[in-house]
Amino acid sequence: MSIESAKAFYQRVTTDENFRTQVESSPIEERGVLLQAAGYSFTQREWEAASAEILETTSIDEELNVNKLWIWQN
Repeated sequence: MSIESAKAFYQRVTTDENFRTQVESSPIEERGVLLQAAGYSFTQREWEAASAEILETTSIDEELNVNKLWIWQN
C-alpha cells in the first residue's frame, strides 16, 4: 500500500475515460476489489494524502472531483 499507488490511480482515472467510468459506476462497496484487481493498493489515509498533494499542484480546470472516486464507506 502506498501513496504512489494512489497517485498512479488518480493519474489513470484522469487519462483513461473507460476506467474512470468503470470506477464511478461501480457500487462503493465493490471499489476496493476493483482497484486491487487493477493493481492499485492504498489505504484511505494514503488516498487522502495523495489527493491533497495532487490538488495542491493541479489547477482548478484540471481538477477531477475526488469525491466521485471515494472508495470507502463512511
